[in-house]
Amino acid sequence: SPYLPISPQRKGVLDKVHLVFAGGLLETPDHPERCAFWRLAESLGAQCHRKWDATFITHVVAGEKRSGSVERAVKEGVHAVSKEWLLHAAQRWCKQREELYPAPGVLPDPSRLPPVPSLPSVEQRIKAALMAVKLIPVVGQNGEQRDFRLRVATRYFVGPALWPRVNALFDRFQALESNPNETSNEERDRVLKELTRLVGDDALGRIVSATEPPTT
Repeated sequence: SPYLPISPQRKGVLDKVHLVFAGGLLETPDHPERCAFWRLAESLGAQCHRKWDATFITHVVAGEKRSGSVERAVKEGVHAVSKEWLLHAAQRWCKQREELYPAPGVLPDPSRLPPVPSLPSVEQRIKAALMAVKLIPVVGQNGEQRDFRLRVATRYFVGPALWPRVNALFDRFQALESNPNETSNEERDRVLKELTRLVGDDALGRIVSATEPPTT
């Protein structure tokens, strides 16, 4: 045969994963088995499905467009991931952590991430936060993804008791950025001032710089 056999290890990367595709990833929806993403997922051991079925679907892999499948996944607690989740699994022969690959338009709650270790010094916390941020893939100039990376980093500087307050401040800041009005600048400054007070001036400045998207 001119084709090399698929390694058993590679075939088990996405074992027990049942997924559907959304957001324009399938070039020929009538014949999805011909599409590159479908074939790639199957080569990793995933089972691909044409239609959503809540009884067994575990993942929705989404392209750039927000879709009904993504909305339903978020509502029903099913993993909604970007196409990079699949691509990186193929590159690394290892299933990737879903919380690091949210589908476009989806911001998972960072409090669902693994617990943050207790570190005694600010410098140690900054170092750990920056290492955590580096684990989150950078996809284009996605402002929502940058917000997620920043939220993850700030978890290293506030305890569980303060986290709901910090998360709410991020939500408010994002709302002000999305819908600016005559008073939004003043309120945005108040939100930033409160975030700085809770996280720390030096820490917040350094993690903001670290979460900036790369310049081209």
